[in-house]
Amino acid sequence: MEKATTLVTKALNQVIQNSERTIFRFDIFKGEQDASGKVHKIKSIGHALINEGANTYSIHLKSLLKDQFYMLPERTHADRYDFVILTREDSYREGRKYFWNNVGHAKLLEGENRDLLKLSWDLFGADDIYLNTLPTKKTVVSEPEGNLSETDAA
Repeated sequence: MEKATTLVTKALNQVIQNSERTIFRFDIFKGEQDASGKVHKIKSIGHALINEGANTYSIHLKSLLKDQFYMLPERTHADRYDFVILTREDSYREGRKYFWNNVGHAKLLEGENRDLLKLSWDLFGADDIYLNTLPTKKTVVSEPEGNLSETDAA
């Protein structure tokens, strides 16, 4: 029969293993097209994060430090664009946690730029903001202790 401390240690290790989650980070940048149509990065302006297995990206822009946007696959206008960009605010109505506000959209590009999403906000006039769909970083987070283990995704 195993000692109680050994059983507790095994159970704790199993909980830690099961609570690890992988977070992927994607670069958001200002870009310009060359003569052939290939988009080139000028400078990074933010990043997007997504948990493994999820379908909602959280978007953080450097110029809007306290604001967070969310990007989800589009379901109703999939012929015009691939993702919808949203903000959320707390709901004070019973039975509803958030109000979601549609503030833009994103379109997957084709050809040489097939690894990019072109982001468009309703209010911002910029038409040269892109998200690289290849992750720049992969982070494994262990929930109970909060220890981070970072590895390159490439």
